[in-house]
Amino acid sequence: MDKKKKKFALVKVVVSNFPNLLITFGNDIAHQVLYEVSHRLTKYMDNKGLAFHSYTDVWYLVFYSVRNIEKVVEKMMGILQNPINIDDEKVHLIINVGMTRYPDHGINVEELMKHTMIATLSAVKHGPGGKDIYTEEENIALLKKAQLRQDLFECIQKNELYLEYQPKVCVKSLAVTGAEALIRWQHPIWGNVSPAEFIPLIKEIGLEENLTLFVIDEAVKQLKQWQKAGISSPKLSINLSPECLLLPGLYSYLKSILKKYKVSPKQLEIEITEDVKLKYNATILNTLAKIQDLGINIALDDMGEGFSSLYDLVNYKIDTLKIDRRAIDELENCNSQRTIIKGLLDICDELGIKTVVEGVERKAQFDVLREMDCDEIQGFYFSPSISSQEMEKWFQMSYAIPSTQSDVRQIERRKYFRVKLPHSLYAEMRILTIRDKEINLERDTVILVQNIGPGGLMFYSYLQLPVNVLIIYQFEMDILGSQFSFAGKIVWHNEHRKGIYAHGVEFQINEAERERLTSALFKLSALVRDKPTYTDNSILEDDPVLYLRKLNVKRKV
Repeated sequence: MDKKKKKFALVKVVVSNFPNLLITFGNDIAHQVLYEVSHRLTKYMDNKGLAFHSYTDVWYLVFYSVRNIEKVVEKMMGILQNPINIDDEKVHLIINVGMTRYPDHGINVEELMKHTMIATLSAVKHGPGGKDIYTEEENIALLKKAQLRQDLFECIQKNELYLEYQPKVCVKSLAVTGAEALIRWQHPIWGNVSPAEFIPLIKEIGLEENLTLFVIDEAVKQLKQWQKAGISSPKLSINLSPECLLLPGLYSYLKSILKKYKVSPKQLEIEITEDVKLKYNATILNTLAKIQDLGINIALDDMGEGFSSLYDLVNYKIDTLKIDRRAIDELENCNSQRTIIKGLLDICDELGIKTVVEGVERKAQFDVLREMDCDEIQGFYFSPSISSQEMEKWFQMSYAIPSTQSDVRQIERRKYFRVKLPHSLYAEMRILTIRDKEINLERDTVILVQNIGPGGLMFYSYLQLPVNVLIIYQFEMDILGSQFSFAGKIVWHNEHRKGIYAHGVEFQINEAERERLTSALFKLSALVRDKPTYTDNSILEDDPVLYLRKLNVKRKV
């Protein structure tokens, strides 16, 4: 594109509730909706520009003029959101729109498309009917989300999705009773992406069916491989949302996959997560009954989070109840939690429902649950999620041995010293380049530095960032009243606490910058040694985990 050419606007239109329309009204009506949207857009764009149907629920519009573009788009959204009458059904659409202007927001197709996608993601965050125009004031989190959303369409074909497995352990005997299959995504740029990041995106773009079929096939295939390795009747659970249970043919697919790999239905368990709008749907309850008749166990997941209730224990006729980690986070210190958990375990015992407690991280939690006669646990106290090869070794154990992983600290052979800070050092971070391409992000991402030296630093963040030498970051902070700015790459990372990640950084700086930093760190080290409680305007005395979790919640609102 040539900057001298006439300005125009690129607009992305998304029917955000299309996946729900597909479930509610079926394929025929849903596709008639797509036709009607295309018809309305084509009619509205007459003499204003061009309209393109990109894929399923997405259209791109090119407006010849950028004048009053937001008002023009608002009028267009009003037209699209008028109800559509099809076969005596009145269909209401939820429209979200992202906008960019050429050349202000990009001088080539790649830049404009990327920035339009970012604007659309921002519009979706505003809620139904939200619209937004791209601004440079975007941070790493939104850039990452935009790239992930775009790459999800091909991740299965590129074999980037895979399963890991977290062992389940009998509380009384410490025998390994089974495992939970957990979906993972190894992204070529962003590394190992958390399911909490990409599962909501999969739902947004309507790929949940593809993911569900992939997980079922991979899980049952893995059960067969363990059997071939000599594991006697290994058991595995997989997660399905209530929306998945509405998929036509799910029961038949499960039956065919078990037959294909010659695996007994009793080795498979389906964990259903709650959805307050769908969980009492008659179709869902009917599908669950058929699945149980096949011999597959049903578990109710995340009890203790959201809207789960005791009525669910009866309504779903479940075999297993999984108690969420949040219900036991202070179990050894909180009388209320102990009373509630003990009562829940006793109720399940009376009803003949097996209990599994998730997120057990400490011996004290385990000891309390053992006293309460809980059936099984899973969590970092024994093991995080592991590969299929590692899980095979767990199945071969006579009994499980508690892990010390939570006490392991990152060991590095450092060339330079590090100053361990008494409290977190407030700092900001942005991406400088990805694969040598400049990334322009005006808004920085807050991080909390825990230690720092002339060679690098360690920080906490609510973002899980990859170990990738092709991504160079810039770090800015204040040390003893002086401003410092360093380029660096992430060389290791791990999950410090649930949803909070520790990252190790190696600086890429010249010797003059290193000498200036070293001088400041010697002074800081002396201050910390003489006064362990030292603090200043850049030192954050808040608990870093709580601070970052609150920051992440505010970011999502």
